[in-house]
Amino acid sequence: MPFSDTLKLQNGKEMPILGIGTWQGKAEELERALDAALEVGYRHIDTAFNYQNEDVIGKLLNKWISSGKIKREELFIVTKLPMIGMTREGPKKFLEKSLKALQLDYVDLYLVHAPIGFNYHGDDKLKFCESKGITVVAYAPLGSPGRAQFFKQMGRAAPKIPPLLDNEVVKKIARKHRVTPGQVLLRHLAQENVAVIPKSTNSTRLQLNYQIFNFCLTPDEIHALDELDVGPDGRSFNFADFPGYVLID
Repeated sequence: MPFSDTLKLQNGKEMPILGIGTWQGKAEELERALDAALEVGYRHIDTAFNYQNEDVIGKLLNKWISSGKIKREELFIVTKLPMIGMTREGPKKFLEKSLKALQLDYVDLYLVHAPIGFNYHGDDKLKFCESKGITVVAYAPLGSPGRAQFFKQMGRAAPKIPPLLDNEVVKKIARKHRVTPGQVLLRHLAQENVAVIPKSTNSTRLQLNYQIFNFCLTPDEIHALDELDVGPDGRSFNFADFPGYVLID
């Protein structure tokens, strides 16, 4: 099937379908990971004011741009407005803070970190989004197993994290293509025009994730993976776990 390594946004700008997430990325390990990622070919970097690592990313980007190894226009940088910035003056104030930390004149995409949304009750949310020109990004395409440690540090019980990488259907498809389960999960989403931003500070996994363009899933395999969807029961990200958040059905 036709497969592009970018997605076109409503403003006509192209966003790389594969990016690197940076949540929980700490100073030195994040700098090393981003350096390796840029060497491999990543150009889409996802961060946020709340991640408290924009300064680390800015330092690394400045090094690459200043050295001439990369041009600013080759990058797609995403950051986000924090919850405390949802005021009349907030977006300008916090965007300026992010730009200063990132050492950039602009970001390619500025998101509301925890927007007020709505509950769509239709069967196919991806088709609905496509019909409305909404680009979808999977911000935890491998299940975000690192959340367990995050919740532990907060003194909270971790949510039940779906063992996506150990799913037998996923592993069977991986064996057939001689790839990893993680590559299958990323390719599945990307092949359905969903951008993926897996976070990793491991240089080997960064390279493996980037190799999802080297194989293609069959329609039957796509269907088998789609059938693993358990709907709302599979959602393990719940902001209602945090004070001040209320979920409205």
